[in-house]
Amino acid sequence: MWKVEDAIELYGIERWGNGFFSFNKNGNLIVKPTKNDAQVIDLKNVVDNLTSKKIEFPVLFRFPQILEAQIKALNGAFSNSISEYKYNSTYQGIFPMKVNQRKEVIEEIVKSGKKYNMGLEAGTKAELLAANGCLRLQNRWE
Repeated sequence: MWKVEDAIELYGIERWGNGFFSFNKNGNLIVKPTKNDAQVIDLKNVVDNLTSKKIEFPVLFRFPQILEAQIKALNGAFSNSISEYKYNSTYQGIFPMKVNQRKEVIEEIVKSGKKYNMGLEAGTKAELLAANGCLRLQNRWE
């Protein structure tokens, strides 16, 4: 008989989920965008709800809270290492746009990364134009 523990082991969610993803007692994939157990999203319930409303698939789910948490963790790790090893220079994280060029993702990275002076890396003219547009939006948020 298949158990939740089998799914956890098979899919390795403990390795890549980083506390944001898991399975509930029903075996459904859940998301905790803030890692808060009180704020859990059962993705099967969401999909069932969308299906009942005749929403067509595929559907893309975005969790900006996860991007924000990962940016904070990355910058915290570098900050701690800089202190621990008495590094005498600075660190500025960048997001290579070739990884994900979706406007919503780039805007969230720019917005969440602002307090860390995070930048964007553009490798093509199209990416440069997109980055420039996102940075103009950032100036409007200030």
